[in-house]
Amino acid sequence: MEQPVHLLKQFPKQICGTWRNVPPSYMKLLEEEKMYVVLVTPDQENGLIGGKIINHRALKEETFSSLLVSDKEDGNGGIAMVTLSADAQSLSFIIDYQGLLSKSDPDISTVKIQFARNSRNVVKEITAKVTKQDTELAEVWSRLSQSQSKQLARGKLKLRILAPSGRKLEGRITPKMSCNTYQAVMSGLEALKPSMSVSAGSAIMHIQENGNIRYQVRLIGMESVVTSITIEGAPNKRDKRRRMTRMMNDYKKDKNSLDGWANGTYTKPNAREIYLLMRQQLYVNVATRNKRVSVLRGRITQILFHGHLARHIDHPIVMSPSMMTPPVRSGIAGHVWLDVDKACSLHYDMVVSGISSHHTDFSASIEESPDVRGRPHSILINRFTNNKALGVLSDLPDDFFYNLNFGNIFIKLTTKEHPTGVIQSNVTVPNQCFSKTSRKNNGDILEDMENNLVEEDISRRCNVDGVLYDDGDSWVPKAVKKCATCSCHRGRVICHEAVCPPVSCKDPVKLSGECCPTCISRNKIASGKCFFHGDKRQHHVGTMWYPYVPPFGYSTCAICSCVPGRNEYNCTRIRCPKLDCPDPIRLRGTDCCKVCPVKPVTLTRKSKNVQQDAPKKGDCSVGGKRFDNGEEWNPRITNFGTEKCVTCKCKNGKAKCRRPRCPRLHCRRKTRPSGSCCRVCADGKNGRKDRKRKNRRRKGKAGRNASKLF
Repeated sequence: MEQPVHLLKQFPKQICGTWRNVPPSYMKLLEEEKMYVVLVTPDQENGLIGGKIINHRALKEETFSSLLVSDKEDGNGGIAMVTLSADAQSLSFIIDYQGLLSKSDPDISTVKIQFARNSRNVVKEITAKVTKQDTELAEVWSRLSQSQSKQLARGKLKLRILAPSGRKLEGRITPKMSCNTYQAVMSGLEALKPSMSVSAGSAIMHIQENGNIRYQVRLIGMESVVTSITIEGAPNKRDKRRRMTRMMNDYKKDKNSLDGWANGTYTKPNAREIYLLMRQQLYVNVATRNKRVSVLRGRITQILFHGHLARHIDHPIVMSPSMMTPPVRSGIAGHVWLDVDKACSLHYDMVVSGISSHHTDFSASIEESPDVRGRPHSILINRFTNNKALGVLSDLPDDFFYNLNFGNIFIKLTTKEHPTGVIQSNVTVPNQCFSKTSRKNNGDILEDMENNLVEEDISRRCNVDGVLYDDGDSWVPKAVKKCATCSCHRGRVICHEAVCPPVSCKDPVKLSGECCPTCISRNKIASGKCFFHGDKRQHHVGTMWYPYVPPFGYSTCAICSCVPGRNEYNCTRIRCPKLDCPDPIRLRGTDCCKVCPVKPVTLTRKSKNVQQDAPKKGDCSVGGKRFDNGEEWNPRITNFGTEKCVTCKCKNGKAKCRRPRCPRLHCRRKTRPSGSCCRVCADGKNGRKDRKRKNRRRKGKAGRNASKLF
């Protein structure tokens, strides 16, 4: 398995990845510890560093770790797995190493293990005996002081191993670094005094190399002023709780609301607090003016990295009872990560809190809004394990992705007691999969075209100034001075100049970085921006823009704006009027809404100048034009022009469009002649077929020559 390196914002010095669908033969090799991991660079194609993958007994209890590097560039080093005791009084550590002892060292040598702040300030020194055949040593540091505990937790100590010959392995001790995420869902039923609250909370946390704990807390549906947000331990026998940190100073309320965010960093942890966090023995507690002890509470748990990048980009979507109509006093809460991959599969990762003790039969559903036209699509999720659901949904309809991109999707949790739902949330996930839906808006012709595409035409990339873009990617061009966005469509670069929504003020202004004018005064510009994935631009809070839909350009069928206080946007689709006719039509490909077809006017004596032929039986109406039964034509597609390589035919009232069937080529270099719909071999031959004919001629000639010999 080979995987390119993608560094994540939360883990700048770590490589995170997932190997999916591991063959059984490789799983066996992993269990037998016969596989290696290698880091390859452009300068070191055979590998810069590498090591065997092992399942060590100390990994489950590891709290701190250290990568040990040799003081000489000889490729040697090691790793230390450090475990803190439950009372935080001692450290147990196991060191796996390579190349510590040199040839001049005795077969049985005494090495020094030092814990130091720098080269001179040694905090603790332990001696141990090792042989040249050993690759592992284990020792204990007992009687750890409070100051040493803080230094250890905050990454201020180094671990050093010294051999008799002077060879040295050294590395900085940090909290155990992984690509996992710490999360908590706070609910009313999990509070110290359980209540059927309509509020909900969500928190995510990450540990940094220096021991800092970055946190992000979201509260929704608060009924009273928030007075306290803390990370704390479980109550002891005297019902007292040890508060680790208070986050209230970082709490910012939403405008005209009691809800809000708490984003900050805890910079003063000690070793025991890191231990409790990794052992999932800490909680997030929220108190308000009406409930001063606890209104929301949730245990901080660790979720393993599985390649779901959404959890490292945005905060999870909070599901609250307050979002139900009307609100349901259930005391339940939840949050969910959603992400759409390049294969247009929807990944979900959901966690629910407060449901185990009061509800046994529950499920979740992802549903389209009842406001969407047609029958809303619904997906049922009922495979929960310990109140968690994780999975992938494939083969979803195109309209679903369109509604997912523009916020017309809801995710809801239902129980036996509340079949209509106990918690829910509106969902917006930017994606490129809904471009197929946009193509349907162009006279419903491109759908037939895509079904007849040959495989070689589907996945083409575009090379722009040495940068390769995949089919469907969009970017802001550097060479174009005007505001424009480009996209790659089947190997062809398509650029569109920005289309701006109309403004209602007399003197609009254009803000820095924006393509369209706005009515916001420069003195009243709201702080904050949001990134829109379609046009690849940062937009100011308070501005509005049309979404860019590759490869069709800017869609005037929706309007987008930033969500204040969050790096998110919301796009609202233009609502179309309900029609009473059975077969509405779209007059032009760029029209957002369909209309009822105009009824033919019957010729009478009073309307000689308003004559219009009535449609004949078997005629077709496409894009506002009428075609006779049996008539053929080349369709005209918005932003593409007339598709000469697509032929449509009207047959018994139905229009069908097809591409010509191109022959399969077996040559390496292919080209498309001007005016041709099919590609041909660059050398003018057909590859294998030509070779087969040539071989048959050779065999026939050889056979005739052989018959002459006899």
